[in-house]
Amino acid sequence: MSPGNAYVAGEKGPEPIFATSHASVMSAALAKRYFGGGGGPMISYMVDARGTDPVLSDMNTRRALHAVHGSAVATGVLANHDRQRRVPSVGKN
Repeated sequence: MSPGNAYVAGEKGPEPIFATSHASVMSAALAKRYFGGGGGPMISYMVDARGTDPVLSDMNTRRALHAVHGSAVATGVLANHDRQRRVPSVGKN
């Protein structure tokens, strides 16, 4: 393992390993809580930012994800409302 890189392991789900001067393994339960798994899809982004300023890359990535988050949530809410409107509920008169 190379310091500064992340790896995935785990026999009971993904357990991220973050390599620093030593490696630390996150439990599958904690990874599920941090990275998703509440019944919906898990979305991962891989960014190759080699040769850039790590702090600046992190800030720019977070800013971009924050900017699109509201739009994604609004689209999901509208899609759910549209689906509920078109799909009859069981037991409804």
